[in-house]
Amino acid sequence: MVAGRNTPIPSLHLEPRLFIMCVGVLMRALCSCCPTPCECPSPCECPARDNSTLCRRRFLSIVPSDLPTFSQILDLSHNYIRAVPSNAFTHLKYLQELDLSYNQLSRVEPGLFSSLPALRVLLLHHNELKLLPPGIFLGMPALSWLDVRRNQLVILLDQTFQGLRELKHLETGENPLLFVSPGAFLTLPQLQRLGLEDTKLNGVPSSALAALPRLSELRLGGISSSVLRDLSFPDLPLLRVLELDSWPSLGLLEPHSLSGLNLSSFSVTHGNLTTIPEEALKAQIYLRTLDLSYNPISELPARGFGTLRRLEELRLSSGRLHYVPSGAFYGLGRLRTLDLSDNPLTWLAEDALPSPLGGLETLLLSNTMLSCDCRLCWLLHRRLRFGGKSPVCAAPDSLRGMVIPDDPEKLCPDLFTCQPPRIVNPGPRELTVREGDVLTISCHSLGVPQPSIQWVLPQSPPLEDTTVRRVTILPDDALQFHPVQAEDSGAYLCTASNVVGNDSTWVHLEVVPYNGSNVPSSVMAVNGRLLVVITAGGILPFISSVTLCFIFMFLWSRGRGNIKHTAHIDYVPRGNRASTDTEDNKFTMKLL
Repeated sequence: MVAGRNTPIPSLHLEPRLFIMCVGVLMRALCSCCPTPCECPSPCECPARDNSTLCRRRFLSIVPSDLPTFSQILDLSHNYIRAVPSNAFTHLKYLQELDLSYNQLSRVEPGLFSSLPALRVLLLHHNELKLLPPGIFLGMPALSWLDVRRNQLVILLDQTFQGLRELKHLETGENPLLFVSPGAFLTLPQLQRLGLEDTKLNGVPSSALAALPRLSELRLGGISSSVLRDLSFPDLPLLRVLELDSWPSLGLLEPHSLSGLNLSSFSVTHGNLTTIPEEALKAQIYLRTLDLSYNPISELPARGFGTLRRLEELRLSSGRLHYVPSGAFYGLGRLRTLDLSDNPLTWLAEDALPSPLGGLETLLLSNTMLSCDCRLCWLLHRRLRFGGKSPVCAAPDSLRGMVIPDDPEKLCPDLFTCQPPRIVNPGPRELTVREGDVLTISCHSLGVPQPSIQWVLPQSPPLEDTTVRRVTILPDDALQFHPVQAEDSGAYLCTASNVVGNDSTWVHLEVVPYNGSNVPSSVMAVNGRLLVVITAGGILPFISSVTLCFIFMFLWSRGRGNIKHTAHIDYVPRGNRASTDTEDNKFTMKLL
């Protein structure tokens, strides 16, 4: 029978007590599937919008037992958790991110992560883990990010990361790692980013790295070796970013140390490089970013970066560069940023930077003290942005401390000028001294920029700022003889020069040869005292030894008891005239 339009629909009437009982049964059934599906652990927060359970900084010492089943994000960081039971997370089937960082974990229980099929991010950094047993990460097939930095790991064993075939980002740095087993990364075919910085390894773990064919970024540091050996990174065709930072002893990159790589970014910072590794960099023609900051690099070779024609950013800050020579950055037509900050720079050669037609936009010169003279005008006319802190004038004295602005107006040529050298206070030009004296000849000059001093000895090549036998150039450019000898007689030329000219002066030296009549009385007095000391030094030991012998003889004789001072000796005289009287055949001998 089909009900008509006006046919009444029968209604269902339930008693109130029966309705409440049905709702209670339904809620109990739901709770049987989840320990607390709608409740949040008392010390935590559980925002419903993203199914997260936030227990950060709650002074927890254990993991709460009533974690919501449907949690997708669980944050237990910055607590005091020392251990986690193996069944603490077994009911969290939907968990995607687990943060246990900044706790006091010293070990991971076997099977702790075996029931987290949806987990993608696991953070265990800043704990006290000493060992990661092989297979400890089994049960997380979807994991893509693992961070175990800042623990106490000393070794990575074979199969440590077994089962993490989807892992793309691994952080293991800042651990006292001494050894990485060749098979440590064998089961990570998808790994793209690896951090191994601030370790204690003896060298690059080349064998272990060769198992990562998709690796594109590698950070490596803290290694004790001073040399980066040839072929250190084999079988890494996709590696594009290589950072060798905080490697204090690294002083040499062998010519083929980067062979087989096509890098776009390369950095060696906080190392011990004293020169640009030209040979190692020569083949990196696709390099776009190069950072060699915080190395004691004191000199830039001409055209040292000539093959890096795609380079866009070059950083050489915190080195020991005193000047930038001509052609230092030749060929870098695409360079956009050049960082020379925190170097003891005084000037840059006019043709040191790439051609003005290039793309250089920012020149960082923070904390540099430049010589503000005409040599700097060309740089100001390039209208580059200094960025950060602008450089400051170190010379001349009238401009010392002035901040150099980007705008060159009213600076060149009104303030930034050059003056030719002028030797001042030349002193006596004719000198007569005795052989054996210590002599210092000064040569002071003024000019902008500060002139350089060069001395020319008679019938000798120019004397540089080094010690040549007894003759030395002091820090104030004075010429010192220590001591003067007869062959030093002659004419000495002092030359002061800078970019706009030079000045010179002659000094004629006459040395009076040494002889007895010229020996000063003070020297004779010193020799007389020396003779007395030597004589006394020879006589006194002799007298002391003789006296000591007599003392020992006296003591020995006194220890023998009564001593006879005379002895009566009988004797028989030769011949027939011998007397029969025995008294006549005796004599008395004194004993000493």
